[in-house]
Amino acid sequence: MIRLGPYKAPLDRRIKSLKFHHVWKWADYLGKQLATALPQPHVGHAIYITAVPLHRNRRLKRGYNQSELIAKRIAKQRQFKYHTLLKRTKDTLPQSSLPPSKRDANVTGAFSIIHPNLNLENAHVIIIDDVKTSGSTLKQCAKLLRKANALTITAAVIAVASPSDHQPTDDHDADIYQTIHA
Repeated sequence: MIRLGPYKAPLDRRIKSLKFHHVWKWADYLGKQLATALPQPHVGHAIYITAVPLHRNRRLKRGYNQSELIAKRIAKQRQFKYHTLLKRTKDTLPQSSLPPSKRDANVTGAFSIIHPNLNLENAHVIIIDDVKTSGSTLKQCAKLLRKANALTITAAVIAVASPSDHQPTDDHDADIYQTIHA
């Protein structure tokens, strides 16, 4: 997992400004920063940059998907094409509003591949989200991308709400780490 830092000042304020107050400059700035943190792609493999999708109800209410804005900036910076690969089929509660014990259940079955016959064989997928809390959302997305035969999946986030993302701290984190990095 690639991240810019922990979910604390100044990243938390920048994410909230983008997410809830339409301060567009942060999508551009944070996208550029995250683009430089990504590793060089494998030569000869297709690169897909995508974002964790919002349900249409939340997208209509907010007017945009902040993770998609960041992902599109990364794609532009790295000269890759942005691809919508996933859709959110279940209008879930925000993960940050739930205790960790309820987050897996909240997002289980909440996503699907946008095109049922999508084949990502030999492709490297980079999935972008703004904040990793428990990792349940990224885990669900990674499972679907694996089913579509993605060769590798890299999760990249602006901030991590937990103290550790690279070193699994419990069985749940270890499972997320292995799903994304296997």
